[in-house]
Amino acid sequence: VLGGVATIGLGLALAARFNRPKPVRVDPAVVAIAPFRVTAADSSLGYLREGMVDLLATKLSGTMTLRPADPRTILNAWRHASARGDLPESTALSLVARLGAGRLIAGEIVGSGSRFTISAALLQAPDGRVQARAAVEGSPDGLTPLVDQLAAKLLALGAGEPEQRLTNLTSTPLPALRAYLDGQVLLRRTAFEAALRKFEQALAADSTFALAALGIV
Repeated sequence: VLGGVATIGLGLALAARFNRPKPVRVDPAVVAIAPFRVTAADSSLGYLREGMVDLLATKLSGTMTLRPADPRTILNAWRHASARGDLPESTALSLVARLGAGRLIAGEIVGSGSRFTISAALLQAPDGRVQARAAVEGSPDGLTPLVDQLAAKLLALGAGEPEQRLTNLTSTPLPALRAYLDGQVLLRRTAFEAALRKFEQALAADSTFALAALGIV
């Protein structure tokens, strides 16, 4: 009888071991975009709370340094974690790390229906180290270029570009900027031919992009 009990116990222990969920590997290139906190004077900007998740995910895609997590997955996880929708930063960082994202974009929109400021921080998950901060200001009528500027700043700073270059980089069309940043990554890896092709692609997208021309040289 004791032998049978021991066998059952061993079987249960093995089953528990093999059925235990495997830890998710955190990918530092994957960024989760949290729903933006909206503190506006009226409710007309409420659509940007979740809307910024989709907008930024589209703008940030296409580079080697950042790969947005699926917006639907992130939003579902947020709704499940908090009925109110807002999460403390530490909880949000733990949540995205469990989803496999190594970075988190947390943002806020402050203002009114006529003029507002969009600010965002790029944080490392799960420790919360700040890798970049960016802000843009304007009116809802110019939302698309504002999101482009915000994405450009986050992409450039998140890729390790110095602040001194930020003005030039954020005035560059996003397709050119994405190609340039990939070229910089490849250059640091000494993949010179691949880097050259990326710099040429950036210059083709914006013939006035001096940094891409310098990269080719």
